[in-house]
Amino acid sequence: AQVKFLRTALDTRLNAGQTFDQAWAGLTLKACRTGQSHVLYFMLGKFVEMVRTCEDDACQKALTNICVLFALQDIVDGKQWGGLLDINQLDHAEEACNNVCSMIRPDSVALVDSWDFHDKTLNSTIGRYDGNVYEAQYLAAVKSPLNKDSVPDYFEIYRDYLDMDFLKLRNGLCDEDMDPDDCSAYPEAEEASGSGLTAALSKL
Repeated sequence: AQVKFLRTALDTRLNAGQTFDQAWAGLTLKACRTGQSHVLYFMLGKFVEMVRTCEDDACQKALTNICVLFALQDIVDGKQWGGLLDINQLDHAEEACNNVCSMIRPDSVALVDSWDFHDKTLNSTIGRYDGNVYEAQYLAAVKSPLNKDSVPDYFEIYRDYLDMDFLKLRNGLCDEDMDPDDCSAYPEAEEASGSGLTAALSKL
């Protein structure tokens, strides 16, 4: 349909006396979006063909859900559906997208892991192969230059606005005699995981 609309718009400009170059230059945005739609249609068609060749039922079910999501996300987020679908149809597409996401969610970790991206490639504390996300995030914070000092330099600027007596209570979880500058409970930055982190956390 988008190719037909583009052709109609081009003919209209040519019939109005514009040269082909002038008419085409005036339709750059529409031509770009039409090209994107054509590529997405081609990709979706090949996606469907490949899913049908999958012989494993469980795998085919998971791939079918992803294929449906691929098609729906273009309807929900795409710019080429105005005039083709009414507001109710777009609302149904969004609801269908939510339903498919719910179906994919149980397989999401396995689907991401199937790409077998190495931790060094991801360079993130989230999505680690060993699953130790929270430990990795904690140690990343320890290593961060922003946390090099226990008290930030700007603390003195807003110190007068803080209730220091209340903050000293530390929600009643810490001993009143504890030195607020004592960082001995924290692991060294070079520690990555294991008993060192467990021991440090137990002291907090």
